[in-house]
Amino acid sequence: MSQNNSESKEHRHHTRTALDLPAELKIDATTHAVWIQDISLKGVLITYPAQSLKLIEPQSTGHLVILSDPERIALLELDIHIVRINTGLIGATWGTIDLDNLTALRELLNAHFADHALLKRELFELVH
Repeated sequence: MSQNNSESKEHRHHTRTALDLPAELKIDATTHAVWIQDISLKGVLITYPAQSLKLIEPQSTGHLVILSDPERIALLELDIHIVRINTGLIGATWGTIDLDNLTALRELLNAHFADHALLKRELFELVH
C-alpha cells in the first residue's frame, strides 16, 4: 500500500508536527520497539526496524504507547489502525480518542508546534 508524498499531503487535514520519541507498538501479542517520526491530531508516522516488516500488515489494528525520552514514561496511549506501510515507515490513525489522551496529545503538540494559533483552530475543527 505505497502512497507517494503528494497524494498523502492532498488528503491531510491536520498539520503534522515532527517528533522524535520512542514508542511501543503492540499488534496481536507482539510488542515492537518503534520511533515516532511525526504526529497530528488524527494520525502518526512511525519508524520501525526492518526485522519487524514481515510482522506488521496494512489494515492491522494495534495499541501505541508514546514514551518520553530518555525516561521512557508513557505520555500517550492510542488504539490505532494502520493505513499504510512503506519501507521503514507506518502511517496510522485512530477513530476515537478519550479525553485524557486527547489532552495529552494536545500538550505534546503544543510543546512541539510552532504555530499555536493553527493548533487551536485545528482542535476547534476536530471537536466541532
